[in-house]
Amino acid sequence: MRFNTTAALAAFTTLCVAIGVFWLSLSFFQSEEEAKARGRLSLYHSTVRSELERFSHLTYVLARDTHVIETATGGATARLDRRLAAFAAQSGLEAIYLMRPDGTTIAASNAGRPDSFVGQDYSFRPYFQVARGGEQGRFYGIGATTGLPGYFIADAVRDAEGGLAGVIAIKLDLTDLEEAWRAAGEQVFLANHDGIVLLSSDPAWRYRSLRDLTPDQRARVAQDRQFPGQDLAPLDWQPRGEARAVIGRSERIHLSASVAPHD
Repeated sequence: MRFNTTAALAAFTTLCVAIGVFWLSLSFFQSEEEAKARGRLSLYHSTVRSELERFSHLTYVLARDTHVIETATGGATARLDRRLAAFAAQSGLEAIYLMRPDGTTIAASNAGRPDSFVGQDYSFRPYFQVARGGEQGRFYGIGATTGLPGYFIADAVRDAEGGLAGVIAIKLDLTDLEEAWRAAGEQVFLANHDGIVLLSSDPAWRYRSLRDLTPDQRARVAQDRQFPGQDLAPLDWQPRGEARAVIGRSERIHLSASVAPHD
């Protein structure tokens, strides 16, 4: 009996030590993985901010360009079309375009093409409305003309007296970010302030919502024509604490960072 008790105690002690080592190892491994994930998140965050800020000054500069002001105040559009086309091609922008104060496009880098913005009315877009009010407008949405998503930046164009002559805007294609995320083999997504996924390394996550949208949110999205044809269904995920989330019934390390001031 004494031998059996001693053996049982030894086995129990060994088991406790093994469990302790396991949990210590697991904790260390998770901490290491979380530290690596934070490093990757910092890299992705910097890349996104850099991409969004790279052209943030361009509309400010273009709004003060003599050719833009001349066209906005009644000048011919053909020369500006060519100038904007050259700028867009050199910088890699999807489009640059000039709108009248009523939102109608009068000159664009894609003038003469089937998907040209010329003649289109974008007065319903928030970036136009904000720029028309005197501040820089920024907006991410699916293009009303092309059906392709993009990030829009806009600034007001003023005449010699300081009156509103028009709004100049650019459209950036950010889908290369998704390709880079997929190539890295990690799950990454970019969501807006409503919790709608704009870009994702997993295409099935795009235009899904991180939480149920309110009727007011859905009404605003519809009014802005931000995601036409998308039902914005909730993503199958649930955050767990500060650094964990259950995605598709699988627990993952989940870290996030705000890309202020871009909503």
